[in-house]
Amino acid sequence: MSLSSRAVLLARRPAGVPALTDFALGDLDVPDPGQDEVVVENHFLSVDPGQRGLMNGGSSYVTTYQVGEPVTGRAVGQVVASRDPRFPEGSHVFHRVGWRQHSLVPTSAVRAIDVTRAPESSYLGVMGHPGLTSWLGVTLVGDVQPGDVVLVTSAAGAVGAAAGQLALARGASRVIGSVGSAEKATYVTEKLGFTDAFVYKETSVADYLADQVPSGVDVVFDNVGGAQLDQAMAAMRPHGRLALCGSISTYNGEPYTLQNTGLLLSQRLRAEGFLVFDHEDKWDRFHAEMADHLTAGRVSVEETHYRGLDAVPEAFLSLFNGASTGKVLVDIRP
Repeated sequence: MSLSSRAVLLARRPAGVPALTDFALGDLDVPDPGQDEVVVENHFLSVDPGQRGLMNGGSSYVTTYQVGEPVTGRAVGQVVASRDPRFPEGSHVFHRVGWRQHSLVPTSAVRAIDVTRAPESSYLGVMGHPGLTSWLGVTLVGDVQPGDVVLVTSAAGAVGAAAGQLALARGASRVIGSVGSAEKATYVTEKLGFTDAFVYKETSVADYLADQVPSGVDVVFDNVGGAQLDQAMAAMRPHGRLALCGSISTYNGEPYTLQNTGLLLSQRLRAEGFLVFDHEDKWDRFHAEMADHLTAGRVSVEETHYRGLDAVPEAFLSLFNGASTGKVLVDIRP
């Protein structure tokens, strides 16, 4: 018997920073699952900065959103109907057909999650793609070594928070967070353990690093791009590593041309962009290491929760107006 599900639709393409009026709620019919399909009752929905680019249309490395159609996103929940014995009813799973109450998903696009190992919501955060992204950037791309000085931009966000804690766990001597407010500076130093933090709106990356880190930075974990990346590049030691994770400063249409790319050669820097889609084979290794960090208290579950499907647009906007810390989720459990 098919279900009726509420969903968040893209009402229009955002112009610059998204607005609440760019979204609407609608109803969907969710049919019974066919062979190798499941219906999932979603419990937690993820909102992610990268979804902003998919709202523009055009070409992308994943399918873009269409006006009048449901927005998709990462979600975790419980299987309520199944035609695949690997995912029986009652199973807890992750998938990417979220921003709605119920989802029909092919089991090729479903991953089981172990809610006895970590909280269900954490599989959208520190045990999910943000955590894997942080782990990849710190461990494989940035290759943080004991004694390194590490700069993390957007340090109070889901990825930045975990990246800083992982860098400390690997023995970094200093982990510096660039954040958007004094409250967030306090949060990343007192709650997350960063050794230093500064408010980029008050003190530029260039000025802060010149004054406080005159000997230079070994690793930059960058989530912002634009001027912050450009200025950080100018403060790097020879043979430094740049883990290019995101470019949130440009997602709303603000272009920026990097000025310091010549330093890649003269300072023998290594810059690498990376996407989790290229590393699906590393989930087991990542989960084992991250679960150990969580148990030992070296990494913490940092989340901001909104409540109810109608709060999804507000939660999404909080990614761009500085209203949240950690991983932003929407709890839509019945």
